[in-house]
This record gives sequence, structure tokens and C-alpha cells, in this order.
Amino acid sequence: MEFLIIDNCIKKNKIQFIILKFLSILLFFLSTGCSDGHLRGYVSVSHDGKTWFVLDDDGGCDAVVLDGKIWKYKKGEKVRVLPGVHVISCLESEIEFEIPKGVVFHFNYWGP
Repeated sequence: MEFLIIDNCIKKNKIQFIILKFLSILLFFLSTGCSDGHLRGYVSVSHDGKTWFVLDDDGGCDAVVLDGKIWKYKKGEKVRVLPGVHVISCLESEIEFEIPKGVVFHFNYWGP
């Protein structure tokens, strides 16, 4: 009788473990599947069809440079840019990223 009870407990724990593992994997894929594919930020719809850039995170830098020009706008301010590849830099960090045509690109990630 004891062996039967122990055997049932082991089976129950295995089933719970498998369910927990499945839910963990599902949660991982759901959380990574929500990205719009832009590592350095996110895009939103441009209601006028023009291409815009918003610096949401300045990386703690006093002198952010976008495409060789010092960024003179406030954090969060929307500024017209051309679509395509851009280079943003702060101190010794230089990052290349692409802005699609007709979107508002929010730059918010300086990490690797």
C-alpha cells in the first residue's frame, strides 16, 4: 500500500513538473514574440506618413550625436529624419540602427 501511495505521488510530481516546464517555455516565447524587431527601440505609426525620430533615452550623456550632428532637442521630442541607416553616439559608444520609412522611431536602448 505504501509503495502505491509513493508511486502516485511521484507520478503526480512528474506531471506537475512537465506542466510547469511547458508553461515556462510558452511564457518565454510569448514574451520574446512581442517585439517589433527593433533592438534599439520601437516604432509606432506615423499618422502623417513622414519619418520621425524620438530620443527616449539619452544614455546619461550630455552630448548625444546623431549622424554627426549634436542632438539639440529634448528627450521625448519628435524630430523629422530621413528613413534609412543612422548612427547615434554618446561618449565612446557608437551605434548604427535603421529607421523604416513612415514611422516614429523611439530610440531607448544603448546596451550591447
